[in-house]
Amino acid sequence: MCYKKVTVLNKKYNDEFDNFCAEYTENTNASTTEKESEQLSPIVDSGATVADDEKSNVEDLSSIFGDFDKEQSTSTASTSSKIICLFCDRSQKRCGKKLINLTFPSSDKVPQQIKDMAKNFGDLEILSKLQHQTIAYHLPCYAVYQSKEKRSMEESTDSSYSKYRQLHQLAFQSISNFIETEIIENNKVMYLAQLFLRYQALLLEFGNYEIDFDDIQDYRSETLQKKLIRKFGDRITIEASTAIRNKKIVYKTDMDVSVMANNFKLLETKNDYEFENVAYYLRSCIKNIDAHPLPRNVTADDIIRGECDIPEQLFDFMRNVIQGPNISDENSDKLKVKITSICSDIIYAVTRGTCKPAKSLTLGLAMKSLTNSRQVITILNRYGHTIAPLPPALFSCTGEMLKTTKSTMPYKVVQTIENGKICLSVVPNNWEKEGTLSWPPRSEASSILDENSVPGKNWSTFPCIVKRICNTYKAAGLAVKAMENVTDTDEEVPTRVIPLPQENDAVLDLNHLMEVDGDSTAVVSPITVTISDNAMADRISLTSDGILPG
Repeated sequence: MCYKKVTVLNKKYNDEFDNFCAEYTENTNASTTEKESEQLSPIVDSGATVADDEKSNVEDLSSIFGDFDKEQSTSTASTSSKIICLFCDRSQKRCGKKLINLTFPSSDKVPQQIKDMAKNFGDLEILSKLQHQTIAYHLPCYAVYQSKEKRSMEESTDSSYSKYRQLHQLAFQSISNFIETEIIENNKVMYLAQLFLRYQALLLEFGNYEIDFDDIQDYRSETLQKKLIRKFGDRITIEASTAIRNKKIVYKTDMDVSVMANNFKLLETKNDYEFENVAYYLRSCIKNIDAHPLPRNVTADDIIRGECDIPEQLFDFMRNVIQGPNISDENSDKLKVKITSICSDIIYAVTRGTCKPAKSLTLGLAMKSLTNSRQVITILNRYGHTIAPLPPALFSCTGEMLKTTKSTMPYKVVQTIENGKICLSVVPNNWEKEGTLSWPPRSEASSILDENSVPGKNWSTFPCIVKRICNTYKAAGLAVKAMENVTDTDEEVPTRVIPLPQENDAVLDLNHLMEVDGDSTAVVSPITVTISDNAMADRISLTSDGILPG
């Protein structure tokens, strides 16, 4: 026998249908004689016949739907041509060689169940039929409708896919393009687990703060494998590897055997996918960072705090990379500043400037106030430094910000005795402690302007007396000059003042860094830069006193 059309059912649905047919045939055979006699009459006019039919259909329903009442429906072989099935719109239906008649519910239970299922589906057609036509149905049609409702409920509970269906579509399109390029065109061999990790990372990427890793935990690699097989067919092969771990590998089907063996060997030895997993995890932490944009009325505290905190996972990772396993390193404080700086750059780069850490804001303000030029900020950004663009409104709090940062680390004027002579020195707050001055070697003398600098073990120490405490380097220098000409109370006039670094003028041409794409010919005149710590200190002090550069 030839068939024009074949419908293939899943195994569990096929088994259900076979059981239904067997039970229905068994029940209908028991009452074949009665039904044949009823079918000869066009009108059902016997109460006894209706009762027999009702009994027969009760057996059918109890064998198929265990939750039906014993007296729920009646069935008739001959009905009005206007009465049709709610689901298939026909009065009779064939099931194999059997002719199935309509079933009429004798209570409101079944119609209510059908109504509830239609509401869950959003099936307006069935809801309309329930209101405007006689309620009748074929048992197979009702069974199919129930199965459809059951599958729908199962899919709706799978939040990992149904809730984020569009995200899965975008992620699968991206992973398909990746496989097309790397595996099919470049003949790479990859683990299925490696592709699955990339797929999860894509979901988090396209989720854009809407989902986190817990939302996609239920999605399995087997599901991705089935989708890849449907997408690529026999162009790729997914099978267990011959290695000890028997991990599944993905490769191009027509790849040369020697090439595949070599690529698989590289895959086993390099384990690059482990690094990808760490990178994707840290990127997810950064993408889901709790950012708090600067308020409209920004203050110095807002800028110093920044728009976000550095994620603990990112900081620990960079600390392990930079500092290593020796957490008792004597330079751990200095390394912490570097680690924080690098983490800030990573956050700014990953978020593409939408989230600005404290470094990106404070460094931009400091450079603008010190150099009076936004071109310097542009140059630094071209070199890869992450300095946030500064709106003019932020400059109103530059002086306040510098005062805030310096007030906790003032400069001191200290008096020491060297070779029998009194000397005055301007030093950062950390250099003097309990009457002892730490002084750096000549190679580190430039740190005199670093208010946060900490004395090293190779520094010299001298007994000292603190004469003045000033908020700025310039103010401390002016205090030293005043003390040169006026005798301090009960103190000798100092005979020597430790000289400050000498100024050195140089011409810095930065035109090669200011090239602009297109036809414009932007040229920057050579800038005369004063290479002097005094000049920088003057700029800082002027800014902190409220005299902002133009």
